[in-house]
Amino acid sequence: MKKRNWRQRGHILRDDIRLRIELLESRNLLAVMRIVDWNTLNGPNDATGDANFSTVFQAIGNETVQGNAQPISILALQETDPPGPGNDSIGRIDSIMNSLYPQANYQFYVTPVDGGGDSTGFVYDTTSVSLLEAVQVGAGTLTHNVSRGKFRPDGTAGESDFYVYSVHLKSGDTGADATLRGSEAAFLRADADALGEGANVLFVGDFNMQGSSEAAYSAFVSAGAGQLQDVANAPGAWNNNPAFKSLHTQDPRTAMDDRFDIQFASGELFNGAGLDYVSNSYHVFGNNGTHTFDMPITTGAGASADVLNALVAASDHLPVVADYQIVTSAPNVRITQALGGTKVVEGGLYDTYHIVLDTVPAADVTVTVTPDAQVDVGNGGGVAKAFTFTPANALTPQTVVVHAVDDTVGEGDHSGIITHTSASSDINYNGLTVASVNVAIVDNDAPKIVINELDADQTGTDAAEFVELYDGGVGNFALDGYLLVFFNGNDNNNGSYKSVNLAGQHTNANGFFVLGDSGMIPTPDLAFTGAATNQIQQGPDGIGLYKYSAAELAITPNPFPTDTSPTTSHLQDAIVYTTGPGGTAIDQDLIDALNPGHAQINENQNGGTSGDTQSLSRVPDGGTPRDTSQYVAQTPTPGTFNTTYPYGVEILQSNSRVDVVEGGATDSYQIALLSIPTANVQITVDPDNQADLGAGAGAAIVLTFTPANALIPQTIAVAAVDDMVVEGTHTSTITHSVSSADSRYNSLVISNVIARIVDNDVHVPGDYNTNGVADAADYVIWRATLGSTTDLHADGSGPTPGVPNGVVDQFDYTFWRANFGSVGGAGSGEGTGAVSSASGALAAASALPVTSTGSALSDNSPANSAAVTDAAVSALYSPTPTPRITNQLRPAVHGDSTQSESFGLASPLNLLQSANRKTRHDADGTTLPHQESREMNGDTCDELFTEIAGVRFKLAI
Repeated sequence: MKKRNWRQRGHILRDDIRLRIELLESRNLLAVMRIVDWNTLNGPNDATGDANFSTVFQAIGNETVQGNAQPISILALQETDPPGPGNDSIGRIDSIMNSLYPQANYQFYVTPVDGGGDSTGFVYDTTSVSLLEAVQVGAGTLTHNVSRGKFRPDGTAGESDFYVYSVHLKSGDTGADATLRGSEAAFLRADADALGEGANVLFVGDFNMQGSSEAAYSAFVSAGAGQLQDVANAPGAWNNNPAFKSLHTQDPRTAMDDRFDIQFASGELFNGAGLDYVSNSYHVFGNNGTHTFDMPITTGAGASADVLNALVAASDHLPVVADYQIVTSAPNVRITQALGGTKVVEGGLYDTYHIVLDTVPAADVTVTVTPDAQVDVGNGGGVAKAFTFTPANALTPQTVVVHAVDDTVGEGDHSGIITHTSASSDINYNGLTVASVNVAIVDNDAPKIVINELDADQTGTDAAEFVELYDGGVGNFALDGYLLVFFNGNDNNNGSYKSVNLAGQHTNANGFFVLGDSGMIPTPDLAFTGAATNQIQQGPDGIGLYKYSAAELAITPNPFPTDTSPTTSHLQDAIVYTTGPGGTAIDQDLIDALNPGHAQINENQNGGTSGDTQSLSRVPDGGTPRDTSQYVAQTPTPGTFNTTYPYGVEILQSNSRVDVVEGGATDSYQIALLSIPTANVQITVDPDNQADLGAGAGAAIVLTFTPANALIPQTIAVAAVDDMVVEGTHTSTITHSVSSADSRYNSLVISNVIARIVDNDVHVPGDYNTNGVADAADYVIWRATLGSTTDLHADGSGPTPGVPNGVVDQFDYTFWRANFGSVGGAGSGEGTGAVSSASGALAAASALPVTSTGSALSDNSPANSAAVTDAAVSALYSPTPTPRITNQLRPAVHGDSTQSESFGLASPLNLLQSANRKTRHDADGTTLPHQESREMNGDTCDELFTEIAGVRFKLAI
């Protein structure tokens, strides 16, 4: 979550990326993962196709890239087919990969088919990564289905988890196609933003873009939590451009002329911690740029002849390959600022930065943020604020909101400093050296006003000339005493030809003021007097901004009568410019008088007749007075920002959730916009019936953001609904929806806020499903939500028995086991392991996820009761069981051969060890062994049963 409106989260410079990667070479690498994306044109679907794909996959695995050769870890597929009648191309690829690499264990996830008959999905090596979550993004709203997988590298504990989107955007080269791609990209980008700041994100696949000027590309790389970078760092017009032929991926069969297939990565994959891109590993497989442009890939030498022929036969796209490495990190408190800086305005715009730990600590870490007297981080000017990182949230960035202390002293623009200290019982995190943050502060009592933009030349008659001033973001600042003076560089003494007194004028709410031609659009804040055109000379000329006191102007109302030479006395800012073609004479005398040491700026610097349609703009807005190096020629933006800033909604929380207590403690969070909208933005904040936002249980409230207050956070107070139900620690979900006449903000997707509610009603220790007894069903609840920080039904304990710690973990298992059999409050709660016999219902276990595949345990026993002995529990419920899939889950379909499947738990609690094996019949009546199946095309599912301590369960797929 990056703010503020004068800047956006910029691209990390590629040289910086290379430097960081080079520095990593001496660090310990746990693993390198090879991630490939490929539009496979619904292949393979026969033995010949299998052979071609096998050739390609083996060659990719054998290829040495930056000193590393290895099989594919994750293959993201577009235009593939799911299992079922037809091709089953993803299943065939899965079988090919397992045949090529018997030491691996490949499985797959695939979406349903879209309107075009295609799917997206992943084939992944479970010995390299675990699939924690797989979803179809925006089902039914996009041209093609898009997959999102959350993966965890083998041997890691969550610090390097990452998301991969397998993307397929709308194809076509019309303007309408590009517009639709842009809206699809914006939708997907909003989904990535909702993953939160600090998430490792990859967007890979077939984007069908003609070049980086498309709105889709801009949506991916624009600022925000999920900001992405083109891994190849190759913006440009790719279509039919030989300059990009080594990056072209389509069509290898006839004419390679498009870069449709790309990998984008978030900045977190270039930050030198956790998962990181291996420098220079990105490449289009089989394409090293040696082929004849706009000809088949077989005219080049990017691979052996048999591999190139296999690529041509397999698909009309080439695979894109890149390696990513897991880098071990030392204990560290990392500070992240947008564009490396933090800037605030007294009484107005604020900024944010983020704090996160690089590793998971052994105990809580408190980072104390201490501002000086000029800065407020939430507790008042100069008052420190503590941020606590637990082992559960250590890798989730926390946001520090920075405000300037609004005093009445005319200090001019100045600075503040924020220091940080760490304290923990984990000695690795106690007393660490943490970087400070320098804060640039704009003074609203005496801000620096600069000439922010100038347009002196248009096509034909100059009727839209203007000069724009900017106050740094203070807004509504009075311009009494300021004069804009225009100097003629062609005059012998560079004399003034126009002087405009700005008495009675002020900047707008965003800090801008425009002096311009009377007929220009938008209407200027102040129009030139006299003629409606040709008011600003085209150069070489100069403009100076001067400031005089009221007393001085009372004596000399016009310090610059016509033909007065420039002076630096009272000068606040100045620009010496021209609008002519290259080679126009330089007016050194005028430069020496107004901008000594700086260059004369040409509005026509982009060549041709570009000066007719462009203005000279400070980028970013504001900057250092009299420094002309900050001007660039670009499309005019009178009265608004020269830099394109992100749009979106930011949720500010002091932790990863809201914590409230029934009948007790309340909590709050804040919402603000990321930029100034063109119209009011209304955000409806809607809780479920467990929370009250001030309008009653489950009642929504509406926040209105205007262009004037858009960047000022609004606070949502959250209270738990105090009911009489014994629920234990539970959660409430608060949703958000947006409406606005500003199309950028209308219907934006905003992430939910989860409120953790501590129940004040008497409940049984370890009773996670609140049925009045700590029984086997509560183990199922714990088992299904293990590791969750959002579904906290099974968060009964932390290190202190009975005190929840915000994550479902081993403590909750120990707590349940210690209280097994407790009824109505009995039980030790001290982790003694004492267990008595009990009976309990298992209804709450229905449809609870056990693995990432969506499988669930549901009750199938009428009695739902069992006597559980201490020995039985000790044998069945060993600590910290971990789910795993032993083989790919591939459904058997009538008319096809049935494949034997298995499902297991990596613990003594193996639900299938005593499973009743069943059979099913093929279409011809043949009896086939079957251990698991899913409902397909209306066929009835088979069921798989097992027993835990005498209670019969059904494994529902």
